[in-house]
Amino acid sequence: MKNFTKRFLLILLTLVIFFPVINVFAQDSTQEKKFAISFTGIGCPHCAKVSPKLQEKVKDESLILIEYEIYKNLGNAQTLTEYSENYNLSLGIPQLLFNKENNEVGDSPILDNLDSMINEAEEDSIALSNGKTILFEDLSLNDLKRYPKIYSKDKVAIREKLTTLTNEQNDMIKNFIYSLNVTEALKGLEGKETKVEKVETSSGVITYDHAVSINGWLLQWNGEETITGGGSTDGDTAKEEGSKLSIGKIITLGLADSVNPCALSILALVLISIVTYNPGSRKDVLLAGLSFIVAVLIMYLLYGFLIIKAFEVVESITTIREFLYGKLGINFILGVVAILLGVLGLKDFFAYKPGSVGT
Repeated sequence: MKNFTKRFLLILLTLVIFFPVINVFAQDSTQEKKFAISFTGIGCPHCAKVSPKLQEKVKDESLILIEYEIYKNLGNAQTLTEYSENYNLSLGIPQLLFNKENNEVGDSPILDNLDSMINEAEEDSIALSNGKTILFEDLSLNDLKRYPKIYSKDKVAIREKLTTLTNEQNDMIKNFIYSLNVTEALKGLEGKETKVEKVETSSGVITYDHAVSINGWLLQWNGEETITGGGSTDGDTAKEEGSKLSIGKIITLGLADSVNPCALSILALVLISIVTYNPGSRKDVLLAGLSFIVAVLIMYLLYGFLIIKAFEVVESITTIREFLYGKLGINFILGVVAILLGVLGLKDFFAYKPGSVGT
């Protein structure tokens, strides 16, 4: 009986000594963060298959996802091109990237290999568009290109405007992203409380309970916790208000565009012809002028909608997207066209000849 008691006490003492160590390692393992870069498109059926699985990994704390949506946010398509050039990737989507050796494109390859990709990924390592990897603690969010959405458990950080974060703002948003516990994530967070926005993904919509804006970034999270103090960080309100599209800016842009020599000359010719054939009819002149203005307004609106839709359709076709955003893509083509037009303009200035090429 004495031997049994001694053995029991020895085992109990061993557990008391080593349990805290075991517990520390267990806690450390839960703190491991794996960061993935994802390229997706709203309306892409293959992306719709991958998105729920990625969000599932985010919620179970296996993954922090930096997502670039390229169909509705055309600026992100250029980011895909940069990653493609520096990591030797295709321009297809869906695409998931941890580093140069650990990446997949297409729904089946991603879904089949997702667990192994996460296991092989380096902790706290983020692949930047310039081909380099960096630890999260050394990351400046200003170095992330264009408009990412960063998902972390019950939270999301969305860049809505291309602003420059201060060091304080950068640290606050990084802590919000990295802390899996919402209470810890909100510690020291100072921003402007704002309206919650639904976050659209390729497989549906994600809703959140609370939202705060910090200098062009929208932070949203679920839970009962809210930030204390409210207010806005230094320079936040001024920068956000300065980047809003106000009525004054719209009117100014409209007035600038209205001084169009081509439109004014056509309007003048129309009015002159009406006055010539109906010299005493002021009403006809007024109606003709108003009709011309309304017609131009309607056509500009139609052109705008058609151009936007055309770009959305083009963005959805991988082969065309590869051409547009490749090394000899649309930027190169537009540059060549601009140079040619400039040369033709100079030719007409120095040696104008009616009927010649480009006149």
